Amino acid sequence: WVRFARRGAGGATAADTERAVLLRGRLQADGTQRMVTLTAQEILPLVTAYLDRLAVYLRHWLARVSPQAQADIYRNGVILTGGGSLLDGIEDYLTAQLGVAVQASPNPFGTVAKGALKALQRSGDWPYLLASAMTNERSK
Repeated sequence: WVRFARRGAGGATAADTERAVLLRGRLQADGTQRMVTLTAQEILPLVTAYLDRLAVYLRHWLARVSPQAQADIYRNGVILTGGGSLLDGIEDYLTAQLGVAVQASPNPFGTVAKGALKALQRSGDWPYLLASAMTNERSK
């Protein structure tokens, strides 16, 4: 769904369900190419289901972080990075779900790269980040 968001076909709300994107792909059965039009209305249930799960996870996570981290998050908000932050309406949706100000990074992909570099540079301080990432990569 992130690819659809980047192409402008999807969103976190039903505000503009008339948007559509033309996709080209191959059928797995015989390898022939097909063109299909996918509308925002068609992918909205998928996006909403994903965002609902994300909001539950984030609420659970917020409840488990230290009181100092919670205070910082509630004071400064959350910054979204990566491709998912390009989804129209995600900031408002997550702000409403979490009760915390949520905004997208102005450079979502660059921010991910900078964060990864910082994690590598400070691997001694944050060993759990790299161990978690390596475990997730090996399970694919």
